[in-house]
Amino acid sequence: ELCFPPRAAAHISCALMKFRYDTRYTEHGFEMVPRIPVVFKNPRNGREIPIFCLVDSGASDILITTEIALALGIEAKQGKPRMYGGVGGEVKGYVHTLAMKVMNDKNEFTIECGVLPLPAYDGLLGQRGFFDNYKVTFEKYKRTFEVIARK
Repeated sequence: ELCFPPRAAAHISCALMKFRYDTRYTEHGFEMVPRIPVVFKNPRNGREIPIFCLVDSGASDILITTEIALALGIEAKQGKPRMYGGVGGEVKGYVHTLAMKVMNDKNEFTIECGVLPLPAYDGLLGQRGFFDNYKVTFEKYKRTFEVIARK
């Protein structure tokens, strides 16, 4: 759903994008997770791919799977090596420069993106690259969240 800000917020020059939480079944039962459609583009060959990514305010970086990188024409190991840590420990990934935008948003941003095996998602949107460029308001009690691109 794409919504526009009310007249009182006319100073905002970009569209307000409103999303509903997804419901997923995990080993702990049903969970609501904030996922959004994002288009990643390889600036070297122009290939684009839309995927659903988890919006994760606790993550440091934007991450995609090696399979998504291959679909973009990227050989993961040709990137700059980097160790990524999380609840499950550390895993080696590779940093690549990509373009990204939330689907249906006119704003496109150049970001550094880690490529590595992700067990549960095709992509993850963290602080560097995503929260640097978008304001996100979570309202889980309403089962919605909002995303606004920076000007």
